[in-house]
Amino acid sequence: MHWRRQSNVRAVLRASLLTVLAFLVSMGITEAKERGATTPLSLYEAALRNLEANQLQRFRELAGQLEAFPLYPYLRYAELRHQIESVTTAAVEAYLEHYSDLPVTPRLRIAWLRELARREDWATFLASYRGERNVYLRCAQVQAELAMGHKAQAIAAAKPLWPVGYRQPQSCNPAFDLLAQSGVLTPERVENRILLALQAGHSRLAAELLERLPAAGRDKVAHWLEVYHHPETALQNPPLGSDAVVSQLLTAALGHLARADPAQAHRLWSKIKARYSWPETLTGPVERNIALRAAYHGLPSANGWLQALPETQADARVHAWRVRSALRAGEWGAVARAVKEMPAAQSNATVWRYWQARAMEKLGQRERAKRLYRTIAKQFSYYGFLAADALGTPYRWGAAIPPPEPLRKRTLHRRAALQRALLLHQAEQHELAHLEWRTFIRRLKGRDRLAAARIAEEQNWPWATLYAAVTAGVNNASLLRFPMGYLSAVRRSAQASGIDPAWLLALIRQESAFRGSACSHAGACGVMQLMPATARWVLKRNGQDSADLSTTISDPANSIAVGADYLAYLRGRFSSHILALAAYNAGPGNVANWVNVAEPPVGSARWIETLLYGETRRYLKAVVFNNVIYRLRLNDQTMRVDQLLQEERTQRAQAGIENLAGE
Repeated sequence: MHWRRQSNVRAVLRASLLTVLAFLVSMGITEAKERGATTPLSLYEAALRNLEANQLQRFRELAGQLEAFPLYPYLRYAELRHQIESVTTAAVEAYLEHYSDLPVTPRLRIAWLRELARREDWATFLASYRGERNVYLRCAQVQAELAMGHKAQAIAAAKPLWPVGYRQPQSCNPAFDLLAQSGVLTPERVENRILLALQAGHSRLAAELLERLPAAGRDKVAHWLEVYHHPETALQNPPLGSDAVVSQLLTAALGHLARADPAQAHRLWSKIKARYSWPETLTGPVERNIALRAAYHGLPSANGWLQALPETQADARVHAWRVRSALRAGEWGAVARAVKEMPAAQSNATVWRYWQARAMEKLGQRERAKRLYRTIAKQFSYYGFLAADALGTPYRWGAAIPPPEPLRKRTLHRRAALQRALLLHQAEQHELAHLEWRTFIRRLKGRDRLAAARIAEEQNWPWATLYAAVTAGVNNASLLRFPMGYLSAVRRSAQASGIDPAWLLALIRQESAFRGSACSHAGACGVMQLMPATARWVLKRNGQDSADLSTTISDPANSIAVGADYLAYLRGRFSSHILALAAYNAGPGNVANWVNVAEPPVGSARWIETLLYGETRRYLKAVVFNNVIYRLRLNDQTMRVDQLLQEERTQRAQAGIENLAGE
């Protein structure tokens, strides 16, 4: 690889290419493409195509023309990753040293260390390993130390990998085998990890760990598993172990039962507590867990159980669910008391101040409620809007931002990191573009971040606009904070599905922040965060079985079309946008259950506040808030939150689903 050139040649090339780049940015790189110009970016893209096709000679010829181009380091990175199984140590180390500040450099280092482990080049691995916390590398370190004859160091590195309640990668098994062969992995240590696995809810892992025990000790732990799945058996056939071990096991078993049936867990707890010697340090956590699970399930007894908890167990979650349980039951006096009993740091949060004001209003303390509403209504937020609704006053649209600063923008345009991010975006290397942009923005301060948001807006990059604006502290209804990304596709899908475009924009902003390459840990991808199975179901329903699934999810226009169709289906099923959005987030089965057990009017602010899943509560509040802003942007009219929620309940009432009584 011929990467090194004389510094003077590099400087001349860089100066000339930066001039070209500045021109392209000013006129728009996309426009240059449309005019058919041969740009450095087009050469860059051609080089990557040749690399992907394994045409290495042509790749290097093209790369050689781009040494001063801002994306040249990414060509080197791409080649090293492409040839990771054959690349030399010297080549990788040269890159890591020369481009130490590049955001992709840590990724290359981890990929290289994993490759060294695959090669079993343990000496080079240990020389290159810098204590990265990646679990695969930590397990490889154990093998490396052992292979180099450092048994004590290998055992020391392996020990912290064992006592966790979750499954470690298979590549860690040699480390655990070493611990077993060295006598470190005693039956007590194995039993402790089994308990950790049960406490974390990983009973399958606990069962697998039985194999690490001597045959003589397996029956005892097998009975632990039986008790975990059926804790009532502990009353007739007590589990073996010390009092501390048995109480930890039963705590895990009751917690497991409480997730499914908190009422049964509460009944069984009273018997188990009387039957066993129970440490005070575990009594409170068991009762806290059962009370919270009862609250999640909406049991009428939950509020009493939560109130009965000792103050040592009254953490922020308990205080919050004391309020929510009272809200669900419509007990406004209990709502007021629960907020008052919160620590000041918690009760001063806008959410609890709003519900305190609502409780005051319901209890006839109207003047006190108005004073609190006025304070909250000054905020540009979901609760600020609800408070303004209660007062009947106009919404506050957030703090004004400074006017554009052309000089600051021109200065930023000269920054190599900004150039790399914009060029990667134009090249549709989305993950690298996002990585580069995040790193660039984090290194900026104040007004520079705001200027960067405006640059991203000019480049029609809505995710980057939003990311920079949020980081800059922008908190208003401006297009920087609420971009109108993919608007043409949104309008087309809105017309085809019958979903208001404001709802689609509101959902996209919350789901992906307009990031087309976004994927969640659950596997949902694209701007509409579609699960593959959901996308396939919608396509089949629409007679499009042959459509390519990956393209459907990754292409923004296709993702929006399929997501809009799915949202329309959910709206038809539940006769409500609010419930449709809840189902989009949490699944239609969960929402159907919530509707059946709900005490507050379905779709109301009180219903949203008392939902089981915190993620869905936050999601609905955000999408409703976003919807108000996007309606303002699209139609130049204000749809008030209370009006929107009331309309949702009216639609369900007209469908004959429920009454409208209450809030």
